Amino acid sequence: MSKKALAKLFDLESQESGGGSPSFMSHTLYKDPQPVSNDSDGEDGGRIPLEEWLPITESRIGNVYTATFHLLCSGLGFQVLLLPAAFSALGWVWGMIVLTVGFAWKLYTTWLLVSLHEAVHGTRFSRYLRLAIASFDDKVPLTTLQCFLIFSILAVVMSQFPNMNSLFGLSLVGSVMAVAYSTAIWTLPLASERNLNDVSYTIKDTSFDNIFNAIGLIAIAFRGNNLVLEIHGTLPSDSKNPSSKTMWRAVVISHVIIAVCMFLVAIIVYWAYGDKIPATGGPIGKYLKLYEQDYSKRAAYFIHLMFIFNCLCSYPINLMPACDNAEMLYITKTHKPCSFFVRMMLRVLLGLVCFFVAVGFSFLPYLAVLIGAVVLLVTSTYPCFMWIYIKQPHWKRLMWLLNVLVGSSGASLSVLLVVRLCVWLIRVYMQTSLNPSHILATASQGWF
Repeated sequence: MSKKALAKLFDLESQESGGGSPSFMSHTLYKDPQPVSNDSDGEDGGRIPLEEWLPITESRIGNVYTATFHLLCSGLGFQVLLLPAAFSALGWVWGMIVLTVGFAWKLYTTWLLVSLHEAVHGTRFSRYLRLAIASFDDKVPLTTLQCFLIFSILAVVMSQFPNMNSLFGLSLVGSVMAVAYSTAIWTLPLASERNLNDVSYTIKDTSFDNIFNAIGLIAIAFRGNNLVLEIHGTLPSDSKNPSSKTMWRAVVISHVIIAVCMFLVAIIVYWAYGDKIPATGGPIGKYLKLYEQDYSKRAAYFIHLMFIFNCLCSYPINLMPACDNAEMLYITKTHKPCSFFVRMMLRVLLGLVCFFVAVGFSFLPYLAVLIGAVVLLVTSTYPCFMWIYIKQPHWKRLMWLLNVLVGSSGASLSVLLVVRLCVWLIRVYMQTSLNPSHILATASQGWF
Protein backbone atom coordinates (compact mmCIF):
# COMPACT_ATOMS: atom_id res chain seq x y z
CA MET A 1 0.00 0.00 0.00
CA SER A 2 1.28 3.48 -0.85
CA LYS A 3 2.46 5.87 1.86
CA LYS A 4 -0.34 8.29 1.00
CA ALA A 5 -2.99 5.59 1.34
CA LEU A 6 -1.49 4.25 4.56
CA ALA A 7 -1.39 7.75 6.01
CA LYS A 8 -5.06 8.25 5.28
CA LEU A 9 -5.96 4.95 6.94
CA PHE A 10 -4.07 5.91 10.10
CA ASP A 11 -5.56 9.41 10.06
CA LEU A 12 -9.08 8.02 9.99
CA GLU A 13 -8.79 5.48 12.78
CA SER A 14 -6.02 6.88 14.98
CA GLN A 15 -4.30 10.10 15.99
CA GLU A 16 -1.01 11.30 17.43
CA SER A 17 -0.72 11.09 21.18
CA GLY A 18 -0.74 14.84 21.59
CA GLY A 19 -2.70 15.83 18.52
CA GLY A 20 -6.06 16.47 20.20
CA SER A 21 -8.32 15.60 17.25
CA PRO A 22 -7.88 13.53 14.15
CA SER A 23 -6.91 15.24 10.93
CA PHE A 24 -9.31 13.52 8.56
CA MET A 25 -8.01 15.05 5.36
CA SER A 26 -4.28 15.04 6.06
CA HIS A 27 -2.03 13.00 3.77
CA THR A 28 1.07 13.23 5.99
CA LEU A 29 2.39 9.86 7.07
CA TYR A 30 3.08 9.74 10.79
CA LYS A 31 6.41 8.10 11.64
CA ASP A 32 5.01 6.50 14.78
CA PRO A 33 1.22 6.18 14.51
CA GLN A 34 -0.58 5.23 17.69
CA PRO A 35 -1.82 1.62 17.69
CA VAL A 36 -5.26 0.70 18.90
CA SER A 37 -4.16 -2.31 20.91
CA ASN A 38 -1.19 -2.93 23.15
CA ASP A 39 0.11 -6.31 22.04
CA SER A 40 2.38 -6.69 25.05
CA ASP A 41 -0.34 -7.02 27.66
CA GLY A 42 -3.53 -7.46 25.62
CA GLU A 43 -4.99 -4.22 26.91
CA ASP A 44 -6.37 -1.40 24.77
CA GLY A 45 -4.26 1.22 26.48
CA GLY A 46 -2.75 2.42 23.20
CA ARG A 47 -6.08 3.55 21.81
CA ILE A 48 -6.55 7.26 21.36
CA PRO A 49 -8.88 9.18 23.72
CA LEU A 50 -11.26 9.87 20.85
CA GLU A 51 -11.99 6.16 20.55
CA GLU A 52 -12.66 5.99 24.29
CA TRP A 53 -15.29 8.71 24.00
CA LEU A 54 -17.26 7.46 20.99
CA PRO A 55 -20.21 5.07 21.47
CA ILE A 56 -19.08 2.39 19.00
CA THR A 57 -15.59 1.89 20.48
CA GLU A 58 -16.26 3.11 24.04
CA SER A 59 -16.61 -0.47 25.23
CA ARG A 60 -14.63 -3.37 23.73
CA ILE A 61 -15.79 -6.16 26.04
CA GLY A 62 -18.05 -7.87 23.52
CA ASN A 63 -18.03 -11.60 22.83
CA VAL A 64 -19.40 -14.08 20.33
CA TYR A 65 -22.87 -13.89 21.91
CA THR A 66 -23.19 -10.11 21.81
CA ALA A 67 -21.86 -10.01 18.25
CA THR A 68 -24.25 -12.78 17.15
CA PHE A 69 -27.35 -11.03 18.45
CA HIS A 70 -26.19 -7.67 17.09
CA LEU A 71 -25.77 -9.29 13.66
CA LEU A 72 -29.14 -11.03 13.94
CA CYS A 73 -30.96 -7.88 14.99
CA SER A 74 -29.39 -5.79 12.24
CA GLY A 75 -29.53 -8.46 9.53
CA LEU A 76 -33.00 -9.95 9.96
CA GLY A 77 -35.89 -7.50 9.64
CA PHE A 78 -39.33 -6.94 8.15
CA GLN A 79 -37.83 -7.05 4.64
CA VAL A 80 -37.91 -10.84 4.85
CA LEU A 81 -41.70 -10.58 4.53
CA LEU A 82 -41.25 -9.28 0.97
CA LEU A 83 -39.46 -12.42 -0.24
CA PRO A 84 -42.68 -14.34 -1.10
CA ALA A 85 -43.70 -11.36 -3.24
CA ALA A 86 -40.43 -11.68 -5.14
CA PHE A 87 -41.13 -15.41 -5.64
CA SER A 88 -44.57 -14.50 -6.96
CA ALA A 89 -42.88 -12.44 -9.67
CA LEU A 90 -39.95 -14.78 -10.40
CA GLY A 91 -41.46 -18.22 -9.86
CA TRP A 92 -39.95 -21.23 -8.08
CA VAL A 93 -36.79 -21.74 -10.10
CA TRP A 94 -35.59 -18.18 -10.59
CA GLY A 95 -36.79 -17.18 -7.12
CA MET A 96 -34.62 -19.86 -5.51
CA ILE A 97 -31.65 -19.04 -7.76
CA VAL A 98 -31.74 -15.30 -7.06
CA LEU A 99 -32.29 -15.77 -3.30
CA THR A 100 -29.48 -18.35 -3.00
CA VAL A 101 -27.01 -16.31 -5.05
CA GLY A 102 -27.93 -13.16 -3.11
CA PHE A 103 -27.40 -14.82 0.26
CA ALA A 104 -24.05 -16.34 -0.79
CA TRP A 105 -23.04 -12.95 -2.17
CA LYS A 106 -23.88 -11.22 1.11
CA LEU A 107 -22.04 -13.84 3.17
CA TYR A 108 -18.94 -13.47 0.99
CA THR A 109 -18.83 -9.66 1.30
CA THR A 110 -19.40 -10.00 5.05
CA TRP A 111 -16.30 -12.21 5.18
CA LEU A 112 -14.40 -9.52 3.26
CA LEU A 113 -15.39 -6.89 5.83
CA VAL A 114 -14.38 -9.14 8.72
CA SER A 115 -10.97 -9.71 7.11
CA LEU A 116 -10.52 -5.95 6.52
CA HIS A 117 -11.18 -4.99 10.15
CA GLU A 118 -7.55 -5.56 11.13
CA ALA A 119 -6.00 -5.64 7.66
CA VAL A 120 -3.39 -2.99 8.58
CA HIS A 121 -1.20 -3.88 11.58
CA GLY A 122 -1.92 -1.67 14.57
CA THR A 123 -5.18 -0.30 13.19
CA ARG A 124 -8.76 -1.48 13.68
CA PHE A 125 -11.34 -0.19 11.22
CA SER A 126 -14.47 -0.05 13.35
CA ARG A 127 -16.63 2.06 11.04
CA TYR A 128 -17.86 1.21 7.55
CA LEU A 129 -17.91 4.86 6.50
CA ARG A 130 -14.31 5.48 7.60
CA LEU A 131 -13.06 2.44 5.68
CA ALA A 132 -15.00 3.52 2.59
CA ILE A 133 -13.57 7.05 2.75
CA ALA A 134 -10.05 5.71 3.15
CA SER A 135 -10.50 3.25 0.29
CA PHE A 136 -12.30 5.48 -2.20
CA ASP A 137 -10.53 8.79 -1.50
CA ASP A 138 -13.61 10.67 -0.16
CA LYS A 139 -15.82 9.79 -3.18
CA VAL A 140 -18.48 7.57 -1.55
CA PRO A 141 -22.13 7.76 -2.70
CA LEU A 142 -54.03 5.86 14.96
CA THR A 143 -53.46 8.20 11.98
CA THR A 144 -50.31 7.48 10.11
CA LEU A 145 -48.73 10.64 11.52
CA GLN A 146 -49.63 9.66 15.09
CA CYS A 147 -48.20 6.16 14.60
CA PHE A 148 -44.96 7.57 13.25
CA LEU A 149 -44.79 10.04 16.14
CA ILE A 150 -45.39 7.41 18.83
CA PHE A 151 -42.88 5.05 17.24
CA SER A 152 -40.29 7.84 16.93
CA ILE A 153 -40.69 8.86 20.58
CA LEU A 154 -40.29 5.26 21.77
CA ALA A 155 -37.34 4.71 19.43
CA VAL A 156 -35.57 7.88 20.62
CA VAL A 157 -36.03 6.82 24.26
CA MET A 158 -34.63 3.36 23.50
CA SER A 159 -31.65 4.86 21.64
CA GLN A 160 -30.26 6.52 24.79
CA PHE A 161 -28.00 3.59 25.61
CA PRO A 162 -24.42 4.91 25.86
CA ASN A 163 -22.57 2.52 23.54
CA MET A 164 -22.90 -0.43 21.19
CA ASN A 165 -22.19 -3.11 23.81
CA SER A 166 -24.92 -1.74 26.08
CA LEU A 167 -27.44 -2.54 23.31
CA PHE A 168 -27.00 -6.29 23.81
CA GLY A 169 -30.33 -6.64 25.63
CA LEU A 170 -32.21 -4.81 22.87
CA SER A 171 -30.45 -6.87 20.17
CA LEU A 172 -31.40 -10.06 22.02
CA VAL A 173 -35.08 -9.04 22.22
CA GLY A 174 -35.09 -7.76 18.63
CA SER A 175 -33.55 -11.00 17.36
CA VAL A 176 -36.08 -13.13 19.25
CA MET A 177 -38.93 -11.02 17.89
CA ALA A 178 -37.67 -11.29 14.29
CA VAL A 179 -37.28 -15.05 14.55
CA ALA A 180 -40.70 -15.27 16.27
CA TYR A 181 -42.74 -13.50 13.60
CA SER A 182 -40.77 -15.19 10.79
CA THR A 183 -41.51 -18.58 12.39
CA ALA A 184 -45.18 -17.70 12.87
CA ILE A 185 -45.50 -16.69 9.23
CA TRP A 186 -44.17 -19.98 7.84
CA THR A 187 -45.60 -22.36 10.46
CA LEU A 188 -49.22 -21.17 10.22
CA PRO A 189 -49.69 -22.41 6.61
CA LEU A 190 -48.09 -25.75 7.53
CA ALA A 191 -50.17 -26.20 10.68
CA SER A 192 -53.50 -25.68 8.92
CA GLU A 193 -55.22 -27.74 6.27
CA ARG A 194 -55.04 -25.84 3.02
CA ASN A 195 -56.75 -26.48 -0.30
CA LEU A 196 -53.99 -26.02 -2.84
CA ASN A 197 -56.25 -26.70 -5.81
CA ASP A 198 -57.07 -23.02 -6.14
CA VAL A 199 -53.43 -21.93 -5.74
CA SER A 200 -51.61 -21.11 -8.94
CA TYR A 201 -47.89 -20.59 -9.42
CA THR A 202 -48.22 -19.11 -12.88
CA ILE A 203 -46.28 -15.89 -13.37
CA LYS A 204 -48.81 -13.34 -14.56
CA ASP A 205 -46.40 -10.59 -15.52
CA THR A 206 -43.07 -11.47 -17.14
CA SER A 207 -42.17 -7.91 -18.06
CA PHE A 208 -38.74 -6.38 -17.52
CA ASP A 209 -40.23 -4.04 -14.90
CA ASN A 210 -41.73 -6.83 -12.80
CA ILE A 211 -38.59 -8.97 -12.85
CA PHE A 212 -36.29 -6.14 -11.76
CA ASN A 213 -38.76 -5.08 -9.09
CA ALA A 214 -38.57 -8.62 -7.67
CA ILE A 215 -34.76 -8.48 -7.69
CA GLY A 216 -35.00 -5.18 -5.82
CA LEU A 217 -37.24 -6.78 -3.19
CA ILE A 218 -34.72 -9.58 -2.63
CA ALA A 219 -31.82 -7.10 -2.48
CA ILE A 220 -33.59 -5.14 0.26
CA ALA A 221 -33.77 -8.27 2.42
CA PHE A 222 -29.97 -8.55 2.56
CA ARG A 223 -29.21 -5.77 4.99
CA GLY A 224 -26.74 -5.28 7.82
CA ASN A 225 -23.35 -5.14 6.06
CA ASN A 226 -23.03 -1.45 6.96
CA LEU A 227 -22.87 -2.50 10.64
CA VAL A 228 -20.41 -5.40 10.43
CA LEU A 229 -17.33 -3.28 11.18
CA GLU A 230 -19.12 -1.40 13.96
CA ILE A 231 -20.13 -4.66 15.64
CA HIS A 232 -16.63 -6.03 15.09
CA GLY A 233 -15.22 -2.98 16.82
CA THR A 234 -16.89 -3.95 20.10
CA LEU A 235 -14.78 -7.10 20.43
CA PRO A 236 -11.44 -7.22 22.28
CA SER A 237 -8.41 -8.01 20.17
CA ASP A 238 -4.66 -8.57 20.49
CA SER A 239 -1.92 -10.32 18.53
CA LYS A 240 -2.51 -13.67 20.24
CA ASN A 241 -6.30 -13.61 20.03
CA PRO A 242 -7.40 -11.55 17.00
CA SER A 243 -11.03 -10.51 17.02
CA SER A 244 -11.62 -11.84 13.50
CA LYS A 245 -11.97 -15.44 14.77
CA THR A 246 -14.67 -14.49 17.28
CA MET A 247 -16.42 -12.26 14.76
CA TRP A 248 -16.50 -14.95 12.07
CA ARG A 249 -18.03 -17.42 14.52
CA ALA A 250 -20.75 -14.87 15.24
CA VAL A 251 -21.26 -14.29 11.50
CA VAL A 252 -21.68 -18.01 10.81
CA ILE A 253 -24.13 -18.56 13.69
CA SER A 254 -26.25 -15.51 12.89
CA HIS A 255 -26.34 -16.16 9.14
CA VAL A 256 -27.42 -19.77 9.61
CA ILE A 257 -30.45 -18.47 11.55
CA ILE A 258 -31.06 -15.70 8.99
CA ALA A 259 -30.87 -18.20 6.11
CA VAL A 260 -33.36 -20.54 7.79
CA CYS A 261 -35.84 -17.71 8.36
CA MET A 262 -35.45 -16.24 4.87
CA PHE A 263 -35.72 -19.45 2.88
CA LEU A 264 -38.58 -20.94 4.93
CA VAL A 265 -40.64 -17.74 4.73
CA ALA A 266 -40.05 -17.36 1.00
CA ILE A 267 -40.67 -21.01 0.09
CA ILE A 268 -43.56 -21.95 2.39
CA VAL A 269 -45.56 -18.73 2.05
CA TYR A 270 -45.27 -18.85 -1.74
CA TRP A 271 -46.25 -22.53 -1.66
CA ALA A 272 -49.33 -21.70 0.42
CA TYR A 273 -50.57 -18.65 -1.50
CA GLY A 274 -48.92 -18.65 -4.92
CA ASP A 275 -50.10 -15.83 -7.15
CA LYS A 276 -52.43 -14.52 -4.42
CA ILE A 277 -49.40 -12.67 -3.08
CA PRO A 278 -49.02 -9.30 -4.84
CA ALA A 279 -45.85 -9.54 -6.92
CA THR A 280 -45.12 -5.88 -6.24
CA GLY A 281 -44.84 -6.36 -2.48
CA GLY A 282 -46.77 -3.34 -1.23
CA PRO A 283 -47.32 -2.31 2.39
CA ILE A 284 -46.71 -4.97 5.04
CA GLY A 285 -50.23 -4.41 6.39
CA LYS A 286 -51.86 -5.43 3.09
CA TYR A 287 -49.55 -8.42 2.84
CA LEU A 288 -50.51 -9.71 6.30
CA LYS A 289 -54.24 -9.38 5.60
CA LEU A 290 -53.96 -12.81 4.01
CA TYR A 291 -53.22 -14.20 7.47
CA GLU A 292 -56.09 -12.28 9.06
CA GLN A 293 -58.47 -13.81 6.51
CA ASP A 294 -57.22 -17.40 6.70
CA TYR A 295 -56.43 -17.60 10.40
CA SER A 296 -57.53 -15.71 13.49
CA LYS A 297 -57.08 -12.03 14.19
CA ARG A 298 -55.00 -13.04 17.19
CA ALA A 299 -52.41 -14.58 14.88
CA ALA A 300 -52.28 -11.41 12.77
CA TYR A 301 -52.03 -9.24 15.90
CA PHE A 302 -49.21 -11.41 17.24
CA ILE A 303 -47.25 -11.03 13.99
CA HIS A 304 -47.83 -7.27 13.97
CA LEU A 305 -46.81 -6.93 17.62
CA MET A 306 -43.58 -8.93 17.14
CA PHE A 307 -42.87 -6.89 14.02
CA ILE A 308 -43.22 -3.58 15.94
CA PHE A 309 -41.01 -4.80 18.80
CA ASN A 310 -38.36 -5.88 16.31
CA CYS A 311 -38.40 -2.47 14.61
CA LEU A 312 -38.11 -0.68 17.95
CA CYS A 313 -35.19 -2.86 19.08
CA SER A 314 -33.30 -2.67 15.79
CA TYR A 315 -33.65 1.13 15.53
CA PRO A 316 -30.95 1.98 18.15
CA ILE A 317 -28.32 -0.33 16.66
CA ASN A 318 -28.96 1.00 13.14
CA LEU A 319 -28.83 4.56 14.47
CA MET A 320 -25.54 4.02 16.34
CA PRO A 321 -23.21 4.85 13.38
CA ALA A 322 -25.02 8.19 12.91
CA CYS A 323 -24.72 8.87 16.66
CA ASP A 324 -21.03 8.01 16.49
CA ASN A 325 -20.45 10.45 13.63
CA ALA A 326 -22.41 13.22 15.35
CA GLU A 327 -20.42 12.77 18.57
CA MET A 328 -17.17 12.68 16.60
CA LEU A 329 -17.99 16.11 15.12
CA TYR A 330 -18.75 17.45 18.59
CA ILE A 331 -15.55 16.01 20.10
CA THR A 332 -13.31 17.31 17.32
CA LYS A 333 -14.75 20.81 17.83
CA THR A 334 -14.72 20.91 21.64
CA HIS A 335 -11.85 18.46 22.43
CA LYS A 336 -13.88 16.91 25.24
CA PRO A 337 -16.24 13.93 25.55
CA CYS A 338 -19.98 14.34 25.19
CA SER A 339 -21.84 14.86 28.43
CA PHE A 340 -25.01 12.90 29.13
CA PHE A 341 -27.15 15.89 28.13
CA VAL A 342 -25.27 16.52 24.86
CA ARG A 343 -25.41 12.83 23.92
CA MET A 344 -29.14 12.73 24.68
CA MET A 345 -29.89 15.85 22.60
CA LEU A 346 -27.86 14.60 19.64
CA ARG A 347 -29.86 11.39 19.58
CA VAL A 348 -33.14 13.24 19.95
CA LEU A 349 -32.13 15.39 16.97
CA LEU A 350 -31.27 12.34 14.87
CA GLY A 351 -34.58 10.76 15.88
CA LEU A 352 -36.44 13.87 14.71
CA VAL A 353 -34.64 13.71 11.38
CA CYS A 354 -35.74 10.09 10.95
CA PHE A 355 -39.31 11.05 11.88
CA PHE A 356 -39.52 13.86 9.34
CA VAL A 357 -38.04 11.65 6.61
CA ALA A 358 -40.62 8.93 7.39
CA VAL A 359 -43.51 11.40 7.32
CA GLY A 360 -42.33 13.66 4.51
CA PHE A 361 -41.28 10.81 2.22
CA SER A 362 -43.94 8.25 3.05
CA PHE A 363 -43.77 6.85 -0.50
CA LEU A 364 -40.21 5.54 0.01
CA PRO A 365 -41.33 1.95 0.83
CA TYR A 366 -42.70 1.73 -2.71
CA LEU A 367 -39.35 2.62 -4.25
CA ALA A 368 -38.07 -0.90 -3.72
CA VAL A 369 -35.93 -0.82 -6.84
CA LEU A 370 -34.09 2.37 -5.89
CA ILE A 371 -33.54 1.29 -2.28
CA GLY A 372 -32.47 -2.15 -3.48
CA ALA A 373 -29.89 -0.53 -5.79
CA VAL A 374 -28.39 1.38 -2.85
CA VAL A 375 -28.36 -1.75 -0.68
CA LEU A 376 -26.60 -3.67 -3.45
CA LEU A 377 -23.79 -1.14 -3.53
CA VAL A 378 -23.24 -1.22 0.24
CA THR A 379 -23.67 -4.98 0.59
CA SER A 380 -22.25 -6.45 -2.60
CA THR A 381 -20.03 -3.90 -4.32
CA TYR A 382 -18.06 -1.61 -1.99
CA PRO A 383 -16.55 -4.42 0.17
CA CYS A 384 -15.04 -6.06 -2.92
CA PHE A 385 -13.27 -2.91 -4.11
CA MET A 386 -12.21 -1.94 -0.58
CA TRP A 387 -10.57 -5.36 -0.20
CA ILE A 388 -8.67 -4.88 -3.47
CA TYR A 389 -7.55 -1.37 -2.51
CA ILE A 390 -6.26 -2.32 0.93
CA LYS A 391 -4.90 -5.82 0.26
CA GLN A 392 -3.59 -4.89 -3.22
CA PRO A 393 -3.30 -8.48 -4.54
CA HIS A 394 -1.65 -9.22 -7.89
CA TRP A 395 -4.16 -8.72 -10.67
CA LYS A 396 -3.69 -12.26 -12.00
CA ARG A 397 -4.59 -13.89 -8.69
CA LEU A 398 -7.94 -15.57 -8.13
CA MET A 399 -9.07 -13.24 -5.30
CA TRP A 400 -8.38 -10.16 -7.43
CA LEU A 401 -10.38 -11.56 -10.35
CA LEU A 402 -13.18 -12.77 -8.07
CA ASN A 403 -13.58 -9.42 -6.32
CA VAL A 404 -13.48 -7.47 -9.57
CA LEU A 405 -16.11 -9.78 -11.04
CA VAL A 406 -18.38 -9.69 -7.98
CA GLY A 407 -17.99 -5.93 -7.43
CA SER A 408 -18.55 -5.10 -11.11
CA SER A 409 -21.61 -7.34 -11.23
CA GLY A 410 -23.10 -5.59 -8.20
CA ALA A 411 -22.41 -2.14 -9.65
CA SER A 412 -23.87 -3.10 -13.04
CA LEU A 413 -27.00 -4.54 -11.46
CA SER A 414 -27.44 -1.39 -9.35
CA VAL A 415 -27.21 0.76 -12.49
CA LEU A 416 -29.79 -1.43 -14.26
CA LEU A 417 -32.16 -1.14 -11.28
CA VAL A 418 -31.87 2.66 -11.27
CA VAL A 419 -32.39 2.79 -15.07
CA ARG A 420 -35.49 0.64 -14.67
CA LEU A 421 -36.84 3.04 -12.03
CA CYS A 422 -36.19 6.07 -14.25
CA VAL A 423 -37.93 4.42 -17.21
CA TRP A 424 -40.93 3.60 -15.03
CA LEU A 425 -41.17 7.14 -13.65
CA ILE A 426 -40.95 8.66 -17.14
CA ARG A 427 -43.64 6.33 -18.45
CA VAL A 428 -46.01 7.01 -15.57
CA TYR A 429 -45.32 10.74 -15.84
CA MET A 430 -46.25 10.70 -19.52
CA GLN A 431 -49.34 8.55 -18.95
CA THR A 432 -50.74 10.87 -16.29
CA SER A 433 -50.74 13.94 -18.54
CA LEU A 434 -47.78 15.53 -16.79
CA ASN A 435 -49.56 15.50 -13.42
CA PRO A 436 -46.98 14.55 -10.73
CA SER A 437 -49.67 13.87 -8.12
CA HIS A 438 -50.80 10.85 -10.12
CA ILE A 439 -47.34 9.31 -9.81
CA LEU A 440 -47.61 9.03 -6.04
CA ALA A 441 -51.21 7.84 -6.35
CA THR A 442 -50.06 5.08 -8.69
CA ALA A 443 -47.16 4.16 -6.41
CA SER A 444 -49.48 3.98 -3.39
CA GLN A 445 -51.48 1.30 -5.18
CA GLY A 446 -48.45 -0.99 -5.03
CA TRP A 447 -46.43 -0.49 -8.23
CA PHE A 448 -43.26 -1.01 -6.22
